[in-house]
Amino acid sequence: MLVDQKRILNGKVLRLDGGCTTLEKANKETAELSVILEEKNTKIKEKAAVVESLIEDINAKSKIAGEQQAKAVEKKQFLDVESVKIAKEEEEAAKALEEAIPAFEEAKDALKDVDKNDLTEIKTTQTPSVLMLSVIQLTYYLYPGVKKLDTDDWGTVRQVVLADVKLLSNLQNYRIEKLKGDSVRKAKAKITELDKFCKAGGDMSIVSAAIRNTSKAAAGLFAWVKANLKCYEIYKNVEPKQRLAAEMKKKLQEAEKELAETEANLAELNAKLDELNADMREKQTELNSLKAESEKMQKRLDAATKLITGLSSEQTRWTQDMKTFEADKVKLVGDCLIGCAFLSYCGAFNHIFRSKMVYQDWLGGVAERGIPHKGDFRLENLLTDDVEISKWASEGLPGDELSTQNGILVTSMSRSPLCIDPQMQAVKWIKAKESKDGSLKILSFNQADFMKQLEMAVEYGSSVLFEGIDEEIDPMIDPVIEKNIVVQAGVKYVKIGDSNVEWNEEFKLFLTTKLSNPMYSPEIFGKAMIINFNVTLEGLRDQLLNEVVGYERPELEEQRKKLVIETSENRATLKGLEDTLLSELSASTGPLVDNDDLIRTLDHAKSKVDEIGEALDVAKVTNEGLEKSRDSYKQIAMRGAILFFAMSGLSNISEMYEYSLSSYLEVFKKALETAKKDQILLNRLRNITHTLTTRVYDFTCMGIFERHKLMFSFQMTCMIMDVAGKLDHAEQDFFLKGNTSLDEISRKKPYPWITVNGWKDLHYLQELGDKWKNIVEDVEKNGKEWFEWYNRENPEDFDIPNGYSENITKFQLLCVLRIFRTDRVYKVIKDFIIEQMGSDHFVQPPTLQYNNVYAQSTENTPIVFILSPGADPLADMIKLADEKGMSHNKFKTLSLGQGMGDLAQSTIEGSIFKGAWVLLQNCHLLTSWLKKLEVIIEGIKNPDKNFRLWLTTAPTDKMPLGILQKSLKVTTEPPDGLRLNMKSSYSKITEEELASCEHPEFKSLIYVLAFFHAVVQERRKFGKIGWNVTYDFNESDFRISFRLLGMYLTKATQNSGDGIPWETLRYLIGEAMYGGRVTDGFDRRTLVCILDEYLGDFIFDKNQRFYFSTAGYDYKVPSPTTLEGYIESIMKIPLNNSPEVFGLHPNAEISYFNNATKEMWTNLIAMQVSSSSSSGGLNREEH
Repeated sequence: MLVDQKRILNGKVLRLDGGCTTLEKANKETAELSVILEEKNTKIKEKAAVVESLIEDINAKSKIAGEQQAKAVEKKQFLDVESVKIAKEEEEAAKALEEAIPAFEEAKDALKDVDKNDLTEIKTTQTPSVLMLSVIQLTYYLYPGVKKLDTDDWGTVRQVVLADVKLLSNLQNYRIEKLKGDSVRKAKAKITELDKFCKAGGDMSIVSAAIRNTSKAAAGLFAWVKANLKCYEIYKNVEPKQRLAAEMKKKLQEAEKELAETEANLAELNAKLDELNADMREKQTELNSLKAESEKMQKRLDAATKLITGLSSEQTRWTQDMKTFEADKVKLVGDCLIGCAFLSYCGAFNHIFRSKMVYQDWLGGVAERGIPHKGDFRLENLLTDDVEISKWASEGLPGDELSTQNGILVTSMSRSPLCIDPQMQAVKWIKAKESKDGSLKILSFNQADFMKQLEMAVEYGSSVLFEGIDEEIDPMIDPVIEKNIVVQAGVKYVKIGDSNVEWNEEFKLFLTTKLSNPMYSPEIFGKAMIINFNVTLEGLRDQLLNEVVGYERPELEEQRKKLVIETSENRATLKGLEDTLLSELSASTGPLVDNDDLIRTLDHAKSKVDEIGEALDVAKVTNEGLEKSRDSYKQIAMRGAILFFAMSGLSNISEMYEYSLSSYLEVFKKALETAKKDQILLNRLRNITHTLTTRVYDFTCMGIFERHKLMFSFQMTCMIMDVAGKLDHAEQDFFLKGNTSLDEISRKKPYPWITVNGWKDLHYLQELGDKWKNIVEDVEKNGKEWFEWYNRENPEDFDIPNGYSENITKFQLLCVLRIFRTDRVYKVIKDFIIEQMGSDHFVQPPTLQYNNVYAQSTENTPIVFILSPGADPLADMIKLADEKGMSHNKFKTLSLGQGMGDLAQSTIEGSIFKGAWVLLQNCHLLTSWLKKLEVIIEGIKNPDKNFRLWLTTAPTDKMPLGILQKSLKVTTEPPDGLRLNMKSSYSKITEEELASCEHPEFKSLIYVLAFFHAVVQERRKFGKIGWNVTYDFNESDFRISFRLLGMYLTKATQNSGDGIPWETLRYLIGEAMYGGRVTDGFDRRTLVCILDEYLGDFIFDKNQRFYFSTAGYDYKVPSPTTLEGYIESIMKIPLNNSPEVFGLHPNAEISYFNNATKEMWTNLIAMQVSSSSSSGGLNREEH
């Protein structure tokens, strides 16, 4: 172990050092990279400034270019629009001119009729006609190229128009656009005058005809005038359009010129921009390259810095861990010495012994000898870790210290573990742990093929669990347990039987026993690792808490289970991730900042570590919240744990008192189900606690003998008080053991009525506290008062002298009675239990009722009747079978004896699936077959729900543990005390039976019979004083006597006038039935005498009331009533009865109670050791 631990520590230190070294190196690398990055960023800033300047220049010029471009576009758009407009105007003018062409042609055509001769003729005319003058005047008005004079007389117009040699030419080439508006007005006025002159009424053809008649030439000129006036009208509309088009065209030309200039400027500006952009792109490319390099470096630096910063806390922790591990190396010697000793020697011991050995004896011894060791040494820290413990918890191993230690011992596998596992804790955990891959084989030495199964497991590397090991191990598997491996040709073999089986290193062997305190031989200790899995109080409390919360708050329990699994998985993952971090860091080569893959891996791992760390923190907070919610139910879980240890301690008294945790859990769950519901939590908890305590008490008392029931109740009460911090251990130890010192008391005993042991005990009591410090002196000085108190029949009911009664508890009264009056202890124990438990239920064990037994049984649970002398439950079983419809062929009985095993087996196997009942009587007479019976019971799977297996046996140490732990145990023994005995008798009577006889005194005589039956049985406990010979008076005596009374009283009723046949009844009951068992003559006389006192007409004497006894209570026959009424009367009878009630002297009980008390002390000491060693002690802190 020392070598292994050093190797482990060295490996841890090496990895931590590698990781820390890598991080330190990475810190330097990041610092260097930061400097390089800073220089590059400076260059980037300079280059960026140049680019920025270029961009500003480009932006400014681009803005101008944009404005110019906008103007050019605007102008171009304007030109396009104007061109369209000009074209439209020109088109309209052209269209208008086309309309004027006919008029122009008409004007030209008009001149065809005019020749020079005609014109000469007109010119020579001195006095023209009005028509001719008007025509020449009209021509004058329109004649082109001449200055118009103020007059238009004939001389003027002839000289201007007719004198011009180019007249016709000018007229033919006349340009209408030169015509003035004033000339047109004059011409129009003149035409109007002609119209009037010719009286044409606006018809120009008349005027033209008139002029033609005057002169052909004049007619031609008039036609020309009319045509040009017509053209003028047309031209008047065309000319504005032409003028507008001309103006527009001029502006268009100017705009086109401006556009050309703008486009030239724009082209020059764009060329300059192209140069700037090319320069800028070049500079930008250089800048981008620098930035890319910088960004890449920055990302590397950021990633590395982030990782290093994130791991800084880990680095600090790793550095501290390295220092711790280095320091631990020195201390390993002592730690490993204790660890090895623990693995070698501690397995078989309980928690108290282990803790004492490890943390007191061995740790103290190591310290005394100066051997280096850790001051805060804990086994868990050396031999396992939190991850493994959490994993075990998720597999079902309880979280208490003992269970964790057992987990270490089982998984160390230095030797095959043999687990002492009466509560099946180890079995459940091993099954959960090893069944994950489905390779676990569960075997038993009772299996015929277990050797073959073992061989296959060894060869194929499966795990094997042998359950139910006794105190001997089949030697056939010794080679496997001892690992007697031989190597042949490099292959490992082990010899199993006659076969050499190849040894697979994956093979695991586990053995478990249900025995709580097995006596194994040194050989078994040598070849197997004995591990004590006896449950501790703390461990059981936690398990029961899960049960309580699971029932009361199932959502909390589900959340807790889920949290346990998640925590286990997260811790395992966290450990793996931390290992990954260290491994990757330790194994890295080259600069960390250049290893992107490694940084990503580490960053991912670190992120997951942080994520899981947060999840674990959340889980911790959640768990704290869950525990806070669960805390309310801890009182129930603790009460349940206490009751189980009180119950399981009974096995130290009798081998028949074996109880498994699984059967106890059924009682526990039933208590949760049946406890009264209440919305107020405090009330609900109180109800569960009361119901649980009551049910466990009733369940336990059903299976133990009468002499042990009060002792169990007292032990249960003391354990409950102990956990609540109400029990003084020194006082408890004194009460049970007295003064165990061998030293004599030097002080002389002052009075003869004080016993020697009492005098020793008194001195011991004086040392137990201030209240007792003067008791020896008080007894010596006040002997008379103490003797008077001592000599009373019932001193417990009177004050103790010297005022001690004023400030002592009931338990302390028990201590005083131990010294002076042992015989009164038994009675005061009852008072003590009633006071502490708040009910007399716990001193009145429930009476045996077979219907209740059946109600608690299941098809999977055998019922074992533990017989007392003379008891035989067969009659009651037959009656129960009839009531449940299981009589005749459905109820099979078999009395066991030599050679009956096979028949019994076939009877059971033939009834399992048919739903029949099987009663095997006197199992103690065939102990050699009981192991086989255990195998049969364990092999029962899915039986019919009506199937029941009933067993009767006398107490025997041969009864297999598996049967006892699995069974429902019932004792058949008369209850202790008159009240309980009579209650038991009446509990077996039905209302119909009580009313079966019409005789008016029948019910009263049945009460007398029950009283008599109780008396003769109660006398037995007084030994020879009661009866010279012990007789087995039992239920059958009472039942037959019951029927005799019914028969004879019925006859008396039918034969009216006949009295009760007292002599016959006294003879049949006293001599034949009860007396038939009596062999001693004096005992017969006594029996007959008692019966004579109870049977006679005097019972019904109205003048003098009959009493069985008046010793401390009026024991009388109640008036006839119902069954319930009789039971109510019985329940009023005192629990403690004077011997006088049984016909004995009051002192007769002294010997009985002395013996009963001493037996109780002996048994309580045995139970106290068991409870203490199993539970690890009961204390207030655990509560």
